[in-house]
Amino acid sequence: DLPNGLKKGQELTLSGKSVFEFENNKVIKLTDIS
Repeated sequence: DLPNGLKKGQELTLSGKSVFEFENNKVIKLTDIS
C-alpha cells in the first residue's frame, strides 16, 4: 500500500479526469483526459 492511503490496484480519479492505476507501489498506467 502507498503512504497516501491508496491500495494496490486501486484506481484514483482526480479532477480533470486523470486516472492512475497502481501495481507494486508503482504507477503502471496514467490516463489524463482533458
